[in-house]
Amino acid sequence: MRGKRIYKLSMLSVVVVIVVIGLFVKCRSVEEKGLAELKEGILATVNGENITEEEFEKSFSGLTGDEKRVFENDREGFLNEMIRRRCLAQEAVRRGLDKRAGVAEEVKGEDISKKEALLIEALMKDVTSDIVVDEGEIKKFYEEHR
Repeated sequence: MRGKRIYKLSMLSVVVVIVVIGLFVKCRSVEEKGLAELKEGILATVNGENITEEEFEKSFSGLTGDEKRVFENDREGFLNEMIRRRCLAQEAVRRGLDKRAGVAEEVKGEDISKKEALLIEALMKDVTSDIVVDEGEIKKFYEEHR
């Protein structure tokens, strides 16, 4: 009985060691791949779409007013914002909003930043179009949160 328990523990130890080594090798290859992509000018990949260093610099240099103040010393934060915007634009495309009348015409021929802004706007309209709040709910909320 004791021999079986030791055998099971040793087999479990071997499996754990193999899994840990596998994870280490996988993480290492991801790190190396990330460095190789960075050398090619790719800063991030969002669901298969790349955000290039050139695209980042163009968008960053186009910042104005409040955006410029917020991100002037936070380039990583700006990249994260670009990633969030890309995700939202991709969701709009997934929902077919880029094919809808009005949106399709506006999006056509625009640069990526303008196209994303238009798609995000269409997504927000789509998501909020079914929301109806009556006057009573508004007054109740106002009174509770004065």
